[in-house]
Amino acid sequence: MPPEKHRSKPLFRFLRRDKNPLFTGDGPGLQGLQGLQGQQTNQSDSLQKCMTNDSFFSNHVGGVVRGYLSSLLGKTHPFCCVLFADIVGFTDLLSNKSALLVVRYLDTLFSKFDEVCAKNGVEKIKTIGDCYMCVAWRDDIVVESDAAICSQVMNVAQAMHQIISMHPFDGVLLAIRAGMNCGPAVSGIIGKNKFCFDLWGDAVNVASRMETTGIPKGTHVTREVYQLLKDTV
Repeated sequence: MPPEKHRSKPLFRFLRRDKNPLFTGDGPGLQGLQGLQGQQTNQSDSLQKCMTNDSFFSNHVGGVVRGYLSSLLGKTHPFCCVLFADIVGFTDLLSNKSALLVVRYLDTLFSKFDEVCAKNGVEKIKTIGDCYMCVAWRDDIVVESDAAICSQVMNVAQAMHQIISMHPFDGVLLAIRAGMNCGPAVSGIIGKNKFCFDLWGDAVNVASRMETTGIPKGTHVTREVYQLLKDTV
């Protein structure tokens, strides 16, 4: 008979006492149970390595996210500063562009944004179409004040404006429209498939509105952010 095809084993599995030979007395008994425990230990070790791998989660928020992956609990952040940056008019340019050109451009641009965030201690949350969302908070960074947190995000916004001005899309110079707000928020992991780490709260919603009501090549900030940065910018 041809050999059976190898099937990948699930990370976790349940044992039924009424059908599993380990419990009915028809199987190898304690020795088999010990072997199964060894397999489960190896699988748990593999999961732990995945959760602690810097390529799986960023260095910055890795500790927070790994905790959520284990417990699926959210976390309250008493203060954070949120930035949304949207590429102005990008959607209108896509009608006659190839998918390869679009994806390569966004990948190049957003990778540059990722680098700037990492240098300034700001955490990328996600991209929504051609919009980039990031945040800074106290969880994994030692900062002196709320103003220092907002200053980190403002540095990222300024760098984003400069980066996109040097990266034309198929010969067309583009610009971003940015919006910032600060305040409390809640973060956590949601979903069963393609789970994602996200952020919620008025601080997030208002930051998004600041971006949509802003102007190209500008960073629209709330009064709260202005009061914190007026003596530093």
